[in-house]
Amino acid sequence: MQNEKFIIKTPCLLYCSGATQTGKTTLLRKILKNEDKMFDKPIDRIIWCYGIDTGDFPKHGKIELHEGPPDMQMLEGKDHKLLILDDLMSYYIKNKTELNNLFTRVAHYLLLALRKVSSDRLKSGQI
Repeated sequence: MQNEKFIIKTPCLLYCSGATQTGKTTLLRKILKNEDKMFDKPIDRIIWCYGIDTGDFPKHGKIELHEGPPDMQMLEGKDHKLLILDDLMSYYIKNKTELNNLFTRVAHYLLLALRKVSSDRLKSGQI
């Protein structure tokens, strides 16, 4: 794929899953580094919601860091948003209705929503 263009058509939902240390964050960093070439529409805001502060978040001028799940006010507006849910699965396992609402009612307003999921959670049927 070196000479091929890879463009993500939006709006869409992407799931990035894998065991610990398999490159999920590395992939996200590369997408963010090349976001102006990766998407069919420009991204106005990047909302990175996280469960654990690793202190190792990518440096990007558009990133708004938020501890915990997003609230609806964050997602309002017609600007194109990239929503990243990072290490929030333990929260959403307990709040499945909230996750369902986020991805069925709100996500179509987002440019893209990325969700990092560890493969052990997928295998266990928790998601």
